[in-house]
Amino acid sequence: MAKEEEIEEEKLKAALEKAKSVDIDKMMRAFVEMFRAYSEMIKRIGLLERDNKDAFDSMAYLGSIAPQFLKALAKRAPPAEFGAFIQAFLDLFEIAPKLDEIMKLPAEEKIQIAEKLGKIADTLEEMIIRVENQKKVESKHDVQARSA
Repeated sequence: MAKEEEIEEEKLKAALEKAKSVDIDKMMRAFVEMFRAYSEMIKRIGLLERDNKDAFDSMAYLGSIAPQFLKALAKRAPPAEFGAFIQAFLDLFEIAPKLDEIMKLPAEEKIQIAEKLGKIADTLEEMIIRVENQKKVESKHDVQARSA
């Protein structure tokens, strides 16, 4: 038997031995959950892109117009939230290149990226809640002003 064949046979034996300790049910459930989450994510991206085509088209050349885009956004966004928004997107831009190759990354790096994405989502969600609360307060003041 050739040396390479022996090495491959040893690798196969080692893999089969390790497979004995795998909880197949747990692993399959994890895959099902991941497929469902991935499916939902892809669908949301598709719906967002379809329903906001102009915004997605403008993202294609955002790099060349970023300063103007940010100025326009700054005028429309509540000042207190604009910084948090920009920071969240800077964090996203930092990890975005790795997302294309996520399956090739080591497990620990995948976990770190997932944690960063979770923090970005938390930051944006907190920002949305604050903006919604501010709008409610402003709306309430408008109603009170009109009735006075």
